[in-house]
Amino acid sequence: MSTANTKGGRPVAPHSRPGASAGAGHAQSRGPFLSSPPVPAGQRALFAAGTDLGRFRIEEHVGSGGLGDVYRAHDCVRDETVAIKLVEIDPTDPQVLAAELKREKDIYNQIRDCRYVVRPHDIHLAAYGGMQFLLLSMEYIAGGSFRDLLRARAGDWAARRTEGQAIFRLIVRAVMLCHEQGVVHKDLKPENILLDRSGPKLCDFNISGFVHNITGGRLPACGRTTTGVRRGTPGYMSPEQRDAAHPDDVDHRTDIYALGAIYHEILDPQGRLPRDGTLVSLQGASAAQVRIITRCLQKDPAKRFQRVGEILDALDAAEQMGTLSVPVKERWQQALAAVEQGRFGDAERVCAEILLGFPNHVDAQAILRDLQLRKSQAGQLYAAIRESIGRRGLSELAELLVSAVDHYPDHMDGLAIQVELGAMAQEYLHAMSQGAAALLRDDWEFAERCFGRAKNLDPGSFPAEAEHLRAQDVLARWRQGRQAIDKAMVDGHFEAALALAQDVDTFLATVRRDVRYLARGHERNGGR
Repeated sequence: MSTANTKGGRPVAPHSRPGASAGAGHAQSRGPFLSSPPVPAGQRALFAAGTDLGRFRIEEHVGSGGLGDVYRAHDCVRDETVAIKLVEIDPTDPQVLAAELKREKDIYNQIRDCRYVVRPHDIHLAAYGGMQFLLLSMEYIAGGSFRDLLRARAGDWAARRTEGQAIFRLIVRAVMLCHEQGVVHKDLKPENILLDRSGPKLCDFNISGFVHNITGGRLPACGRTTTGVRRGTPGYMSPEQRDAAHPDDVDHRTDIYALGAIYHEILDPQGRLPRDGTLVSLQGASAAQVRIITRCLQKDPAKRFQRVGEILDALDAAEQMGTLSVPVKERWQQALAAVEQGRFGDAERVCAEILLGFPNHVDAQAILRDLQLRKSQAGQLYAAIRESIGRRGLSELAELLVSAVDHYPDHMDGLAIQVELGAMAQEYLHAMSQGAAALLRDDWEFAERCFGRAKNLDPGSFPAEAEHLRAQDVLARWRQGRQAIDKAMVDGHFEAALALAQDVDTFLATVRRDVRYLARGHERNGGR
């Protein structure tokens, strides 16, 4: 940081900006810098060309905005052309000011790779007429802003789309680079993207909050909270950033929302922004491009792309879909048809084939991931079924089977499990039928064996359990009756033996009546 007194040149009074012409070389604005729009016609620059501000000599006023004025200047120490943003500040405690300046400089120092970022130089203080000014010196970009290009191509939609999409891909890469270095922009828009010969460069990284702190909050209210801190630009600002109590309360996904808005503006024939996150009619945009924008503009940050790199992958896939050969496009349609028809194995194989030739095909990647997850889940269900045979009821196993088939209909383990469960169900029904027939002919021992087999096939089954208990009870009481009759006969108690025999016959008659009643109901229910 350095401090300097103003000397030389013809500085205009700080509180008197409006005025006559800004002088030669200022008839046309060179475009915005650090969110500054072009200078309106007839507005006077704060410092005229030739003014010396310490090590800087003003060459041209570039633009003005709510936060201050931007100049092209010559840095006499570096001996190069730079951009300086000059902001008037109130006198304050030097130590507090130094701490604020250092905090903002630390933000820039996080960005070690400046390929896609306007390279900052230093922060300076200059005094004039009892006032202090903050000077941010940075790399000067002569190519104008991305907004300038969009405006210049407003009448040529095809050229704007072609150039805009190529630049947008580089913008996404620039934002990804910043995020990887721990920096979130929070005010992405075409005005803050400058165009150099090497490509786009981002600028104005959350400067406004810093300037607010050191200017005592003397900033225009547009786009700011009640405390004066600017939080972004309407149209590009995410819902959570708009509602946040403080700009630091949002994360990198607010930049992903802004990228979606910029991409929408590029692709829309009229250059419109989405309406509160809702797409307008993007005539000529592909389905893949619409999906990219829609996902970026989700109101819930968790439903957006979670990394900027995912947007690059989606752009690659969208480009490939536009240039795929007919056979590959047909293969993609075959994959979709296979999924629709429940032939997940076929769909998985086709997606894998597509990815061999086009590894970044995002849609094929997504379907393949989903199918592989479903296959794994179905495999776990089939394993649970196999381990539970003989321990869980057939109805429970059938529910697991339905869930497994729903997850992955043509799973390699599915057919064998289905055949096995089907055979068990048939054997269960056969055992129950044989047991019922044995009861009708008073063959209690065979009935007990049949119902016992059915109970083992379907543990916990109420019908099998109930009939098995009935058969056991009848068999036990019949045996007890026979033993009592035999003992009475041996003891010569013939009347008692006759009475016991009548009791047994009455009991068996009651059992037969109940069994026939249940058998008729079984037939009426179709054997179920």
